[in-house]
Amino acid sequence: MNRNELKERTKKFALKVIKYVEELPRIKTLDVLGKQLLRSATFYRCKLSRCMSCTISFTFCFKD
Repeated sequence: MNRNELKERTKKFALKVIKYVEELPRIKTLDVLGKQLLRSATFYRCKLSRCMSCTISFTFCFKD
């Protein structure tokens, strides 16, 4: 898998999660869980974009 494929897959995943969370019923508990799910799903995409734009190696960015 090359970088463009990875970017596209993470984008599609984030969009699917956003649509899923929007369809959840508006209950306080699900609102909290939905917000956490959104943060988790979109964080990876954000981190990926940041790592691809920096000058250090791609694999180094994901060694947390």
